[in-house]
Amino acid sequence: MAVMLYAGLRCAEALALKPRDVDMEGYLIRVVRGKGGKDRNVPIEAALEHALRDWRAIRPAGPTFFTTLGGAPLGGRYVREMVGRCARKAGIAERVHPHLLRHTCATYWIGERRLPVHEVQLLLGHARLSSTERYLHAVLPDLVTKMRSWR
Repeated sequence: MAVMLYAGLRCAEALALKPRDVDMEGYLIRVVRGKGGKDRNVPIEAALEHALRDWRAIRPAGPTFFTTLGGAPLGGRYVREMVGRCARKAGIAERVHPHLLRHTCATYWIGERRLPVHEVQLLLGHARLSSTERYLHAVLPDLVTKMRSWR
């Protein structure tokens, strides 16, 4: 869940990660053949770094970075159920799905970190800028306030 939330990976991208794709020394996650068959690198933020180091220390050997405790690759259905369980435990009544974590990451990058939209586009692996522009709602209130000050 942390990889989807802090690195903006799609569920399938997170599940496809191989151990070699997580470069803790270079602070990068390499997404190989993401949606559209594109490769990209996503930086590892501090909050994610700790989670990845903790998992790497206990993860069983397996073909993918994220596995069951027995070493088998995780499935998308398992992740969807896990995200739903965690949301219910947190008292969230709405339906929460893994892709919402990616949306939250994008909104954070644009709204809080103030990354330019074209940089977020690259990090998310969007083919079209218009796919990324929908996250601009995060900065709209600040833009309105700024524009009012121009009067």
